[in-house]
Amino acid sequence: MKRKGRYLGLSLLLLLLLFNACSVALFKGYRPKDDFSGNLPRSWFAADSGHFLFNTSIDLMKNHFSGIMVIKPVADGYYRVVFITEVGLKIFDMEFSPDRQTKVHYMMDAMNKKGLVNTLSNDISLVLMNGLSDVQPDILEKRDSEDVIFRYREHKTRSYYFLSGAHDKPHMAKQTGSISNKARADLFGSNHTGIDSVKITHYNLGLSINLYRINEESNHVAE
Repeated sequence: MKRKGRYLGLSLLLLLLLFNACSVALFKGYRPKDDFSGNLPRSWFAADSGHFLFNTSIDLMKNHFSGIMVIKPVADGYYRVVFITEVGLKIFDMEFSPDRQTKVHYMMDAMNKKGLVNTLSNDISLVLMNGLSDVQPDILEKRDSEDVIFRYREHKTRSYYFLSGAHDKPHMAKQTGSISNKARADLFGSNHTGIDSVKITHYNLGLSINLYRINEESNHVAE
């Protein structure tokens, strides 16, 4: 009886060690990429990029907001993001800093709820990639995919950035909590034209954000 209990305890210990060793590959579907020799991902919104204008729509539950979003890098790692309607009504005005803190300069009453403000802040930070330059990511890969995946750990939140080929800017980003997926951002563009559009969707919340870059030189919206 003692021998049976000893074997059972040893089996459980081996399973626990195996799970801990392979948790990246089994639980998330990712595994460490040991042969990576490239550069870390770079934001589409570099500090020397001037400003960015986007035709923007935000769908929140049954509410729809549309207008223009301005993203302006104001210093290294600092951004000012303003969203206004077509008739000039301000929806929100937020400032993002390298320490991942957000200062709300203005938020319209209909959206001025703590949970929603935090969600918007996380969404925009995920796309801007601000505050990650001092964080060393885990470098991963996924079976049947050529993407290189960079995972940044921030308290209970994990941010994943997906790069393909020789590109150094992500085409997709995901954010997860401690036990569930939270948001996904798809980013479209090229090294030549820069960012063209961004689509943000949530897994467990009726919120989506779509941004389409406005080409100010030709007054044409790239979609």
